[in-house]
Amino acid sequence: MNPSQRGERFFFVYSLVLFGIVAVFFPLHALVNADYLPPIRPVLHIHAVLTGSWFALIVLQTWLIGQGRTGLHKALGASSIVLVLAMLPTGVWVSYENFQRTGAAQIFYSNCVNVTFFALYYAMALNWRKTAALHKRFMMLASLSIMFPALARVGYVFDLNPFAVLPM
Repeated sequence: MNPSQRGERFFFVYSLVLFGIVAVFFPLHALVNADYLPPIRPVLHIHAVLTGSWFALIVLQTWLIGQGRTGLHKALGASSIVLVLAMLPTGVWVSYENFQRTGAAQIFYSNCVNVTFFALYYAMALNWRKTAALHKRFMMLASLSIMFPALARVGYVFDLNPFAVLPM
């Protein structure tokens, strides 16, 4: 395996780990802490589907590049703009509803910061899409920037302070 293949494999595995955290700990949190769940409103389902789709898309995109399927990668990448434009407002909306329900302003504000960094990294990834080394790193930074809610669920599941997962 040459260094380029190892690099592509790293990004694929990294995207799988991020997807795994999202796919495992959100539902597990709902099972373990069912008494503390917010009202399950349609916007919450929409946000879950959109954000889950983002992380699934990142896995698919890194796999496509590893397989040399750049044409399909580019087509799906272009469609990601629609996904992002739908996903980010629903994330802010869900955070705002949580703030109204709990009064936890720090969660709302930190999620707004996360969304801002996501948008910035995503825009940079689009700008540098012809420079693969930068493009893939900015896409991973974008994905990582919205991981705090999922990582906080790790803390909830293991009965830790949600901020204890920050070093992750």
